[in-house]
Amino acid sequence: MSCAGQGVPPTLAVTKTIKASETPQPTHTTQPTLAPTVTATAMPVYRVIDEKTVSNLGIIYQWNVDDIISFGSTSFWFLDSEQFILPVQKNSVSGIQSFNSDKFAESWFAQIDYPSSVMVDKNDQIITYLHGLHIFDRQGKEVKTISTQDNCGKPLAGYIVSIPESSLILTGHQDSYSDTGLNYTLDDKASLIIWNKDKNSCSILLSAINGRLFSLSVSPDGRYIGYSFGIRSKETGYWKKYTEIYNLNLQKRTCQLEGYISVFSQQNQLAIYNLDTDTISLVTPSDCKEQIKFNVNIKLLALSFSPNGDLLAGVSESIVNIWNVKTGEKLKEIDLQASLNNLPFIGFSPDSRFLVVTKNRASPAEKDKVMLWGVLEK
Repeated sequence: MSCAGQGVPPTLAVTKTIKASETPQPTHTTQPTLAPTVTATAMPVYRVIDEKTVSNLGIIYQWNVDDIISFGSTSFWFLDSEQFILPVQKNSVSGIQSFNSDKFAESWFAQIDYPSSVMVDKNDQIITYLHGLHIFDRQGKEVKTISTQDNCGKPLAGYIVSIPESSLILTGHQDSYSDTGLNYTLDDKASLIIWNKDKNSCSILLSAINGRLFSLSVSPDGRYIGYSFGIRSKETGYWKKYTEIYNLNLQKRTCQLEGYISVFSQQNQLAIYNLDTDTISLVTPSDCKEQIKFNVNIKLLALSFSPNGDLLAGVSESIVNIWNVKTGEKLKEIDLQASLNNLPFIGFSPDSRFLVVTKNRASPAEKDKVMLWGVLEK
């Protein structure tokens, strides 16, 4: 609402004869004060991405970065959905970049060597790994370091996840991996380590997973771990890919299924993508029973559930698909028109209003892109 200023009427002088000795006093007229009109630009309103709105999903903003460092996590959003972080390289320097989804800006950059595994936990703390855990606050300031100890430390971690309702962090490590062809000399071995942030301690959960670790996820109730790995035949080079479920309460593996990538929903369902059959199965971890299975006809590299668990988004080298979890129906397909340099990643915001997808450069002369998708309110 704008208010018009009210002016003071000019003084009306009385006509009279002025003597030479009299000094006339000037008559002042007060002009109205015109306040500048301020036009406020309304911030766009974005709808929740669900089964009804996903067809109208479109790109809102994108950032160019020199390089997006591959990592295996969809937990890169802060809880208020106003900020997310990604491991990137800028001007030949690696680190963590903070992006503001509200102001479409880069908030801060923290230089870190080899940030191949980065996550945001439920306390809005950023956790990465290099010879131990490094913990940062929301402003990118390192507040705590837990160095390797108790003979469980590894140089690098490919995966980091937090165990809900606890101070525990789980890291996944590729301890050895084999070459191909005639240089095949080592067996693929991976391990899982649990870290206690409060006690500054760590312990080995699984010391010898046979194979190459492909994904790591923890159920929101903190009871189960889902991890996927591949075992390659020395004779044929063919990968046999498995997903195992580990019960943290019982401290043992409870089942093994075929699958290349696995991720938990907020409703404690485990989605398992089978690369060999191009199918996705939804499994309950308590009994390992398959609830639904559907064909995707696409070679997926990363998955992300919407917070309510109704949608599942998957990204390949150049395509993003979004499915209805209950029916398996494909609701949206996005062609990124990109070639693969690094593993892409994907993640819904906690409030379901945004979806972040990375797009790899198609040529060395281009930049990698961080894309923010949403649905405008109509």
